[in-house]
Amino acid sequence: MDDCERLSHTRRDCKQRVVLGRTRAQKMPYEWAPCPRASESGSRCTLSRPCLRATFVCSVDEGDLRPWREGGGVLEQLRRLEKSMRSVASGRALPCGEPGSVAIGAGPVRTVIFVPQPGVWQREGTPGGLSLLERQLKQLAALGFEAPLLLVPAGQPVPVLEPGAAPAHLERVPAEAASVLAALAAAGDALPSDFLFLGADYLVDSRVLRALMARRGPVLASTGDGAPAPVGRASAADIRSYGVALADHAERLPLAELDPYVPELRGAVVPYVLPVRTAAERRTAWRVLLDQVQKRSLDLPGQYFDTPFENFLVRRLAPTGVTPNQITVATTLLAVVAGMFFLRGWLRVGILLALVVGVLDGVDGKLARLKLATSKLGELEHVTDFFYENFWYLAIAAHLETATGLVHFWRTGLALVACDLADNLVYAAVRARTGRMLDELAPFDRRFRKVAGRRNVYVMLLALGFVSGHAAAAFLVVAVWAGVTVAVHVGRALGVLRVARPHPGRELPQVSEIEPASRVLVSEK
Repeated sequence: MDDCERLSHTRRDCKQRVVLGRTRAQKMPYEWAPCPRASESGSRCTLSRPCLRATFVCSVDEGDLRPWREGGGVLEQLRRLEKSMRSVASGRALPCGEPGSVAIGAGPVRTVIFVPQPGVWQREGTPGGLSLLERQLKQLAALGFEAPLLLVPAGQPVPVLEPGAAPAHLERVPAEAASVLAALAAAGDALPSDFLFLGADYLVDSRVLRALMARRGPVLASTGDGAPAPVGRASAADIRSYGVALADHAERLPLAELDPYVPELRGAVVPYVLPVRTAAERRTAWRVLLDQVQKRSLDLPGQYFDTPFENFLVRRLAPTGVTPNQITVATTLLAVVAGMFFLRGWLRVGILLALVVGVLDGVDGKLARLKLATSKLGELEHVTDFFYENFWYLAIAAHLETATGLVHFWRTGLALVACDLADNLVYAAVRARTGRMLDELAPFDRRFRKVAGRRNVYVMLLALGFVSGHAAAAFLVVAVWAGVTVAVHVGRALGVLRVARPHPGRELPQVSEIEPASRVLVSEK
């Protein structure tokens, strides 16, 4: 039996084991399939998971497959594979052994972080509410890295990590090692065989780390002026060969070559590697971090009214212990109170609270992205938004019907809710087919989003009407504009769905992994 025949048997056995594990803990089975980029050989095959919409290549041999055939550790293997899969770009298949491939049964990929001074693991005064070291550890954990090696100069205190931080190993290097490459050269045999390295006094975009995973070392990230940054990939052999001169022999990974598009931000965001040592660099880092969590393609109220208040609050809440979940809960409760004011006819007070809710609704998401704080509650936020927004519309309709005695206001409120639900379904259908939001497909869609019917636009129209004493007219205008918006979106969606072919691997990967796609009927707009 040749290698391919032998693997065909082991594949079937593995698939049976994986599907068996799926019945207890997995929503979708893993399946074996031929490698799309490598010839069929005895050491290569692919492992795909439909719900991740991607294909990944894994090393397969008798030793790797033993835990699967014996039925032991199946769920643990699935968890490890899923964690590693999330760090690789969707739709790419990497030959076994290339950086970024996942070996079944293999240990986690190692990272090395140079910790030059205590300030990098202290939160006070650090942009973003996390210490620089804490931020890097969270980023690496999200990419599937575990137990980094910390290189600390002799005489410096041992880094104090926050509770819940991933465990790390510490290695002392000479006090005169003032740079990442000098520390690597001094570490010698303590270095892993193949590793990513970075300086803890830098802010590093997760996309840079992900791109380095897919490159063969030695390679260094380089900024716009071509200067190498202290972030790269190398092997212990590279360090032994070149030492502190590694930069002269390593390839470059220009940040300008990385895809700037970020799905969860609905637009292009320039990747970054920034030093954070001086006061001026900290101010720059704050500006970059706030820009990195700001969604693109905003409506006009969101762009010119909400954003300044959101950034003001985020900067002041980030250093505190206030969590995004706490803000989400407070926002939801405040939204319910606003709805009760609408129902009782206190329209101006209710619309003031609605404006506050609009700002806070952006604060929790920004704070979560800024502090890399994902949660199940954050995934459900868009569902709660849908319900309390439509509660507002129905409450206003009920009050206007009571105040005027005209039943058509209640019918108008129901029509407004129906339009909002239809719009959500249109967004979900387009995203399922294209992998992108409807607002991102063409320049017209991006321009129309600025004025299209959604909560921020509706609240501004209602505020103008309530303050000027024309509440009924404002409500009717909102309902009409909701119908126009749905008509435009349905027309655009029909055109898109007619020409776009279904593609299960089309949906783009999350980058920060803060906002997983958990929307079905109710989607973010």
